[in-house]
Amino acid sequence: MDWISLISSHVQSLEWWGYLWFGSGIIYVAISLFLSMGVLRMRRSQALAEAPSTRVSIVVSARNEEQDLPACIQALVNLRYPTELLEIILVNDRSTDATPQIMQQASEAHPHIRILNSEDYPDNGLKAKARGLHVGMSQCTGEWIFITDADGRVHPDWLVHMLAEITEQVGMVGGALSIQ
Repeated sequence: MDWISLISSHVQSLEWWGYLWFGSGIIYVAISLFLSMGVLRMRRSQALAEAPSTRVSIVVSARNEEQDLPACIQALVNLRYPTELLEIILVNDRSTDATPQIMQQASEAHPHIRILNSEDYPDNGLKAKARGLHVGMSQCTGEWIFITDADGRVHPDWLVHMLAEITEQVGMVGGALSIQ
């Protein structure tokens, strides 16, 4: 095989790869536009029409979250929801940093915040986040249980918007995460 034939065959194979990449790009753009249109068509949530009357529990499982936990707790404390109907459960999931101390300070400052330690409960074969959420959810007293991550910052109206979606036929409500 001479050099010209060899180069020609490589150029032809590269040409096919180019078509493949171009076609993949077109499919990616089409799927992205389709998903974006779906998100734009979603209806906006509404707040509760009447004053809140439902007791709710919020569970946050945290392991070594000393960096993010204070802002999460502050966002939960700032919720526009009656504190007598609100139970915030912070689960220390075997942290080795200052997470337990941060939780303790929050609990002392806000009576509706409770602290649990996953070490005080059986594992039940669960690991990491699942273990912490299991511990927290097993101790909830609210009619509805809400979960957020220790690195999350909920909106002050989070609960009243989520509760507004509940009807007799609804067993679970989920929300979208907005990264800012």
